Amino acid sequence: MKKIQFLVIIIQFCIFFLINSCIHREKSVILNKSDKQEVIKIIPKNKYGGSYFPYELVKKTTKRAGLNFLDNGYDSVFIRLWYVYRFSLQVVDLKKNQGVWKAESHNMQLDLINDTIQPVNIKSNPAFPKSGWESFTSKLFSLNILNLPDDSEIKDYHLNNATDASFITVEIATINKYKIYSYTEPYVHLEFLEARSMENIIKLIDEELGLKRAEKL
Repeated sequence: MKKIQFLVIIIQFCIFFLINSCIHREKSVILNKSDKQEVIKIIPKNKYGGSYFPYELVKKTTKRAGLNFLDNGYDSVFIRLWYVYRFSLQVVDLKKNQGVWKAESHNMQLDLINDTIQPVNIKSNPAFPKSGWESFTSKLFSLNILNLPDDSEIKDYHLNNATDASFITVEIATINKYKIYSYTEPYVHLEFLEARSMENIIKLIDEELGLKRAEKL
């Protein structure tokens, strides 16, 4: 019974994500400066001014998984990628501090606890790029990871409905800027340049850091 209830909530979760992605196609980006930290926040909004679902998911899961929040900025550069595939969640942290890059992966499962989907069985491990940080980051930035738009800003992106209940969300934090954007199943939207860039970013990270996405396990 619990498994059935969990599956129903996951399906509702995915439908809600897709509906929100389609709704916020118009007026998708706003700039909001935090008076306290002087951080410019680039967070999509739907056309009704509602909240951006991936951002709400990130905030809740960041707290429950014991990760550090990024939306108040970071002293140097912090890139975090969230990869959701069905009942699994993979998080990759790439951060630069005092001129030194570090990477860490967090793998966890999503489970139904007290009628709320929460991360469990969290396993965190350091990671190191095979080609070295200079080569890896050069390739990463050449794929435009810092400047990709949210998929809602791409005309007709959501005409091809998602099938695997998966999406990738990217957070980028610097000392004065925070940005978040998301892509639903970029590997089935390769007709769009931005989706190809997103897919190539994930492939690069997989290859360089020795990671493997859940659907390929």
